[in-house]
Amino acid sequence: MNGSQGYAYPHGAGHVPYEHGLTKRELIATVAMQGLLARTNFSLMEEIAAQQAVRAADALIAELSK
Repeated sequence: MNGSQGYAYPHGAGHVPYEHGLTKRELIATVAMQGLLARTNFSLMEEIAAQQAVRAADALIAELSK
């Protein structure tokens, strides 16, 4: 995995990180989904909210990769 798609919290000895846990994309989408669900005027179906969260994650990763 490259830097923008690697694991959010890699750890390990030396130069080879262990590959466990959420990817950066999954973590960003999770945080975006929390924000969508926390809105007091939340009226999106869960599937639509999940799609928007993933699109937001992809957009942020793309922007950070520039």
